[in-house]
Formats: sequence, C-alpha cells, structure tokens
Amino acid sequence: MSQKEKKTEYLQCRITAEDKKIIERGADVRGLDVSDYIRLFVLEAAKKDIENEHLQNHITLSSEEWENFMQIMETPGEYNPHLKEAFELLEEIESTSQESLEENFG
Repeated sequence: MSQKEKKTEYLQCRITAEDKKIIERGADVRGLDVSDYIRLFVLEAAKKDIENEHLQNHITLSSEEWENFMQIMETPGEYNPHLKEAFELLEEIESTSQESLEENFG
C-alpha cells in the first residue's frame, strides 16, 4: 500500500499494557508510528500465512515424477474381491440409512 493511498478501514484489538509498551518501542526503533508498525508487520505475516496455505494445498512434481504418477494412474489396478465387498456393504448401509431417515423424518 502506498503512503498516499487513503486508509479508511479500522482494525482494533485488545492487548496488555506490557504488549503495548513493546510494540511502541519496536515502532520507535523502526522510526514508525504504532499504526504503520503494526500494519507493516501484520500484513507481512498475513501474506506469508496465505502463501504457506497456498503451498500446502499444491503438489509440485518434476517431469519424471509427473510421468511416473501418470503411468500409475493410467495402469488398471488388480481385481480385489475384498474391495468389491466393501463397496457393496457401503451401498447397503447408505440405502438402509436413507430409508431410515425417510421413515423417521419424512
């Protein structure tokens, strides 16, 4: 944010007297008023948190890793009778649960 951009929003928080003294001293060391000091460091921290959250939700693969991943995804899996039974059981449970909900709650 440029210094010339008009600031119209307010943000408040409660802090201890000791926290306030530390913040005021930190601002003084940087040659900033408390508002600019808080805004500078809170915005920096928020941007880092947003960047980290973004990075945690994405996976980066090299070309070789991507090729390996795609090969695995495109290769049909082996038949697993236990997995088939599990899906059939899940369907039965879901069907029974839906019927129960409809009977009890219309």
